[in-house]
Amino acid sequence: MALVRRSALSRAVTIGVTGAMVALSATGAIRSAPAPAGAAGFRARLAAADPAGRTLRLYYTPPVLVRSGERVVIPVDAVCATVDGSPCPAHAEFGSQVRQESWRFVRASQGASMLFDLSAPAARAAAPGQVRFVLRATDDAGGRESLGAARGDAALRFYVTNRMPAVNMPDIPFGDVRRGEQVLSLPWGSGPSRAGLELGNESDTVGPTSFDVDSLGRIHLLDSLQHRLVTFDQGSPTDEVRLPDSPFDLAVDEVGSTYVLSASEGSLMARHVTASGSVSAPSPLGEGIPGQIRVAEGRAFANLLPLDAWAEVPDPGETLAAAHAVHVGRPVAAGREVLRVARPHAVRLGTVSDGRLVDADELRTGANVGEIALAQPDEAGGYWVVVHLWQDEPLPADQYQVLDVRKGEVLTTFAVFARQFATAPPLNRFRLVGDSLYQMTSSPEGLQIVRYPLGGAS
Repeated sequence: MALVRRSALSRAVTIGVTGAMVALSATGAIRSAPAPAGAAGFRARLAAADPAGRTLRLYYTPPVLVRSGERVVIPVDAVCATVDGSPCPAHAEFGSQVRQESWRFVRASQGASMLFDLSAPAARAAAPGQVRFVLRATDDAGGRESLGAARGDAALRFYVTNRMPAVNMPDIPFGDVRRGEQVLSLPWGSGPSRAGLELGNESDTVGPTSFDVDSLGRIHLLDSLQHRLVTFDQGSPTDEVRLPDSPFDLAVDEVGSTYVLSASEGSLMARHVTASGSVSAPSPLGEGIPGQIRVAEGRAFANLLPLDAWAEVPDPGETLAAAHAVHVGRPVAAGREVLRVARPHAVRLGTVSDGRLVDADELRTGANVGEIALAQPDEAGGYWVVVHLWQDEPLPADQYQVLDVRKGEVLTTFAVFARQFATAPPLNRFRLVGDSLYQMTSSPEGLQIVRYPLGGAS
């Protein structure tokens, strides 16, 4: 493992989201969460928590899934700031482990941005194999921050394979889209039959942050501006639950109860809302930025940033352990998780079973790849994937392409509009339930949920 200095770096702090690059900057077009309010209060909390009045954060971009022989470089930013926003010195340490070798650490004294070259550890990983790693940072006042831990199930990791067939995504002209069936339409406003809206003033216009659909076809909408979870049956509201904090994402389980991921003053938490509407005590998940929450076989898992890994949500009232077990991919069944990573002109998908990579595919395209909005196993050993594509020339345009991929072959594909009058988190806009894909869209008139039947699609 080697340290490579970066001579020119963007001033934006970049977080590698599994399937998306999310830039936290004043000019970024994508934000993974609404900007926190009350800068003065935030600084006061920092000063109370840290006598030196400093905050220390680590950010990185994970490789997730690489092909044997590729160069593997992980960019890392160690960000230290005083309470008035001035930079302060920080040091980063990167540790890696392959198979049963001892952990190897590299320390960087330069405080800002670094590139750690893990090509050599990747070459030593017997493909299919994995490289475990951990990030640590310290400042000159004794502050410490870490991502992952140097312990088997708590370490971050990426997977190496020599079997990843590449297939070209069929070209679909921008604007040649499928029009689905509108199953829910809500005008903007307040009240049970309206969707909350916050008009942006030199910022994004914000609406509901997430939704899900249960096995009965009922739509569960997370209307964060009105702090509520609303259930709709055939377009009519049937249940409403008031929620504390700032709800961000939700997932419905097999019995109709809901798990909600929320943020409050920089801390994350999950709550369980039963089918009868009772709201549990929070399960604290530590400090960070909300990512996603999903359910697999009755267990809730949250994707946490900047850790950029999945952790099982503890029982209500219990706190996530400091060095907890992590999953690089989204858990989908016992011992199984789905990997996804977006590159500028490609998408990589993989399946991990009991810690071993058992399948990998790469989709290539001439268009520009944004985020992977959804990646989920199909019923025959493949994946349904929704990819955000965009272009600048000859005219600016973007849309989502939906694909069914199996064993290096695209079986089905079509495109849908990327309609977003009100900003919603990029990974919360699609749900796959049964043989239907659902999309949350918005227009100046209101919010819409659109359904696309997948049977026989071409």
